[in-house]
Amino acid sequence: MPKVVDSLVRREEVAQALFRVVAASGLESASLRTVAAEAGLAVGSVRHYFQDQSELMIFAFRTVSSRIRGRVEKRVMALEAAQDGDYAVGQDADGDDAVGQDAIRPVVSKRPAAAACVDVLMELLPVDQERRLESSVWLSFVTAARTDRVLGDEADGGYRGTAILVGRIIMVLLAAPETRMELDPVLEAERLLALIDGLCLHMLLQPGWSTEELSRTVVETHLASLKSC
Repeated sequence: MPKVVDSLVRREEVAQALFRVVAASGLESASLRTVAAEAGLAVGSVRHYFQDQSELMIFAFRTVSSRIRGRVEKRVMALEAAQDGDYAVGQDADGDDAVGQDAIRPVVSKRPAAAACVDVLMELLPVDQERRLESSVWLSFVTAARTDRVLGDEADGGYRGTAILVGRIIMVLLAAPETRMELDPVLEAERLLALIDGLCLHMLLQPGWSTEELSRTVVETHLASLKSC
């Protein structure tokens, strides 16, 4: 019997092959032929799952954006679900990973909201090989979106989704007793989003200088500036 292939799984495998091509050679190198070769497929097989180059590009752009936002969304939910300052995002009382509203468990010690928010925001930065690949591909797509209307629509939707997540983080901070209450949430969300975008770019282009440690310190310093004293 012929092997049954899950179409969504295969589409994601092709998108992952495209990510590798883009990270290595740039978006302009990601033709159906080069992506098919990277995926170990015939071009005709790729066309079975994607009608043309445009459909593949949109799917890949949407996939990488969703991966980044989805990872952060779980941690933002954990922040919002925390009660009485128990901002132990990512760990339960046993030290095991626990992300998402259903995974919130009693914690051993309490943490300031800002410290937990730093951990969440670091998920948006290229701090490891997987995130570096995603960020590199995302940057290639948003750069191309400046002159491509179809990709531009995807970029706008992705930006709004990330902005909403950052805004939710700001609302968590504003609810903390140590934060200055006169802050404008919209302005602070824009400032924080610009900071994260800048750090992401620096870490991709100057990895020897813009290290994870330095970037974390920058984020910590920025959030510390929002405190009441």
